[in-house]
Amino acid sequence: MQSRLEEMGSFFDVRIDGYDEHMRAMFEDFELYYETIARPIAETTKPIDVLDLGCGTGAELNTLFKQAPQACVTAVDLSAQMLNRLLQKFEAYKGQITPVQGSYLSLPFAKHHYDYAVSVYTMHHFTPDTKRALYQKICNALKPGGKYIEGDCVVTPEKEQEVWQWYRDRYTAEHLQAACAPENTLYHIDIPCTVETQLQLMREAGFANVELIWYREKEESAIFVAEV
Repeated sequence: MQSRLEEMGSFFDVRIDGYDEHMRAMFEDFELYYETIARPIAETTKPIDVLDLGCGTGAELNTLFKQAPQACVTAVDLSAQMLNRLLQKFEAYKGQITPVQGSYLSLPFAKHHYDYAVSVYTMHHFTPDTKRALYQKICNALKPGGKYIEGDCVVTPEKEQEVWQWYRDRYTAEHLQAACAPENTLYHIDIPCTVETQLQLMREAGFANVELIWYREKEESAIFVAEV
């Protein structure tokens, strides 16, 4: 668990050069994981609108563009370095990618605009209450029948309780004040939930159908699909 506070965008800016290798090392089958992320996206040659939250360097776009080569992607990330690297990697699709530097927690999303929303290994930085509110926001941004696809780390019920105790003990208003850390700043904190908690939060946010399509206990990884 983290020993010091780091602002979210800066945390990823300084780790840009090793980020792709770090992500690849997390999975026994990196390609299969990202193929599964893209699987709920129907194959089409027509333009579709995709919202990519916490996009990083865009590993998910490799398989997304195979499914939908004309997709128009709004790529949101706090890190300018991550967005720059994404645009370099996907130069061929540059005209289809709109980079947005900022927090998807506060950025407005157009209502009923997107066919799909995607997030990969970003939601575990937030509390359940924050996630639920964000899922409601994503649900409202999707067109009727639209899908939200989330890949993230998950933990056992025992680990979830341990993580939450650690979080409550450390990230209090008093702790932030002692660290001279503004309370309204996003910090890099890992507080993953169980599969069951994730499913419940998405249902509470208003998604009609929520499904677990990938779970690897050893890797602590899961992929969820939630449909409006």
